[in-house]
Amino acid sequence: SPNTSICLGESTILTANGAVQYNWSPATTLSSSTGSSVSASPSTTTNYLVMGTDNFGCSNILQFTVNVNPLPTINVTNNPSVCQGSSVALMATGTNNYSWFPNTGLNNTIGAVVTATPIQSTTYNVVGEDVNGCKDTAITTVSVNPNPMLTTFPTNATMCMGDTSMLYVNGASTYIWSPNTAISSTTTDTVTIYPVVNTTYNILGIDSLGCSSIANIPVTVNVPPVVTVSPNTSICFGESIILTANGAVQYNWSPTTTLSSSTGSSVSASPNTTTTYLVIGT
Repeated sequence: SPNTSICLGESTILTANGAVQYNWSPATTLSSSTGSSVSASPSTTTNYLVMGTDNFGCSNILQFTVNVNPLPTINVTNNPSVCQGSSVALMATGTNNYSWFPNTGLNNTIGAVVTATPIQSTTYNVVGEDVNGCKDTAITTVSVNPNPMLTTFPTNATMCMGDTSMLYVNGASTYIWSPNTAISSTTTDTVTIYPVVNTTYNILGIDSLGCSSIANIPVTVNVPPVVTVSPNTSICFGESIILTANGAVQYNWSPTTTLSSSTGSSVSASPNTTTTYLVIGT
């Protein structure tokens, strides 16, 4: 065809017929100035002339016009960072039709906006094509930052109602503890807890890049035993009496000076004066 269109940077084959010898001009962007077919690689729209000469030396001139369409300029979201498991929107601008590759971690491979959820740092290419079929490519790398690895101490805890216990976490920069009840702080790496029921404490750890992980510490709260002692009575001076405690497993008695033992569920008391005894059942 005497008229054709190409995209900037492409070439096209120009073919003339009907003569024996051919001379082309301008020759600067042609593969050859002679021959029936030449390759044209102009950077701007160019009119080419070909003179065809037959065996009798007669000649004629034909004009070829090669239209050069500019390439679109494609821009894309510049090298974003995400935390592992998170997504980021990638947006391309500059033309109408877009194709993305590789498709790893993408929700779609066509369109101006796609969502990337890569499991590792990935470089994406987006090819934009305009109405003339001309293309440009832009590149962006989505960096994937690992989430912090949280370590807790203890991994789980057991305590008695009314007692306190310390919990510790490390591996991140800032922390948020929940629930915020029966706890000394919700933003430090070490906290003191005093729950009255079984509670699982969850810790959100956030690192300097804004990536986060969650750890938890189950806490079991045991109810103290209900200890009873019998009898609660009177004796005569010089007598003794057996005191028996129930409701626990181990017992410690005080004061011990007038008791037969400081431990055991049953002890013999021989006080010389009215005395109040204390027994701790565990």
